[in-house]
Amino acid sequence: MLYSSSTFKKQALESLSGRWKIPVIAVIISYAMFIAVYLTFMLFTTISLKRHVNDETAQFFTFGLIFLLELFLIFILSGIIISFLRLTIFLEKNTQSPKFFDWAEGFSMSFKFFAAYLWYILWVCLWACLFYIPGIIKAYSYSQMFFIIAENPKIKINQAMQLSRRLTYGYKGDLFCLQLSFIGWQILNSLTFGILFFWTGPYMAMTYEKSYQYLKTMALETGVVKPEDFN
Repeated sequence: MLYSSSTFKKQALESLSGRWKIPVIAVIISYAMFIAVYLTFMLFTTISLKRHVNDETAQFFTFGLIFLLELFLIFILSGIIISFLRLTIFLEKNTQSPKFFDWAEGFSMSFKFFAAYLWYILWVCLWACLFYIPGIIKAYSYSQMFFIIAENPKIKINQAMQLSRRLTYGYKGDLFCLQLSFIGWQILNSLTFGILFFWTGPYMAMTYEKSYQYLKTMALETGVVKPEDFN
């Protein structure tokens, strides 16, 4: 079987069929949670900078606090993403409809995913320092580490990154095309002020999960990785 974006999208819809409720609710809650934290962050930033506009020392501490708040914002986003990735893994491995807990329990991995995301950003940025194109290539090369961590909670972050490199070898162009194929939905999401994302979000996430399962299966069949590598 060749890498096929259309096949993954069809499989994603099949996996979600009759089981949309929790994924949609998860997106709505996650969306509200992130917006609330983001607006609070922006309000604090605006008020703090205006209040200390002529005080350089106070501005220095304000910028430091803003940096910490940005990290907290990324941490919240990490919890949202890992919980949803865990939900897609559940939908892949089970035939019954997920319960609210099946999504919420993913937040317990927020710290690990946060660390993994920072590690991912660090390496992508280092490669991007050489030239912009290597940074993009490595972004796709390391992209599957998040699904690997979601499926194998005990795996080490660096091990997941190395496995992602092996899984994506020869498929980076396919991953780019898969991501590009959603541009129409992204435009529609914007036109509906994000409301359509309540449904397209689960659809896209499930499609990426199907892509991950394909890459993993091919790597196992060709001997590029072994089952014990994921332990």
